[in-house]
Amino acid sequence: ALGIGAGKKIVTLITSPVSRTENSLLVQSVFRTVKKFPEVQLIVKIHPNESDSIYREIKKTEKSDAIIVRDIDLYDVIRASDAAITYLSTAGMEVILLGKPLIVVNLSGRKDVVPYVTEKAAAGIYKAEDLEQAIRKALNGTLKKQLDKGMKTFVRKYTYKNDGMAANRICSVIREL
Repeated sequence: ALGIGAGKKIVTLITSPVSRTENSLLVQSVFRTVKKFPEVQLIVKIHPNESDSIYREIKKTEKSDAIIVRDIDLYDVIRASDAAITYLSTAGMEVILLGKPLIVVNLSGRKDVVPYVTEKAAAGIYKAEDLEQAIRKALNGTLKKQLDKGMKTFVRKYTYKNDGMAANRICSVIREL
């Protein structure tokens, strides 16, 4: 539906409503780096509370073939992706839950807002020049292997069991009260 060529790998940038300056630096870095991978299609999944104007402007300036989407289900985009990049989106949790490698790009100079990297569930990139290697590792499978244990621990710690039985456990606790 998005016109992505057969055999292309998909890297998704999941955005967050942050300052225009922070966003510009992040998006430019991602667009420039992904252009080095002709086998990759970049999808930019825009946060529902954002305008797409900054992304369209940077896409034009960087002469990128990125596909910018807003109204497509986040889970469908993540499932189709080979890797995801974010700055501080809580959607990073969904990326980890779905077992995809997550790259947190924080070029702000400030501490990470979400604990994906400190919990060893995501790769942390703090200099734009390090992004290329992280994407390469995500695409060749080494990043997933590196993060696998941390991802599992993160999921257990923050979501407990993903077995569809949460309501039953809640009812059991209520009955015990």
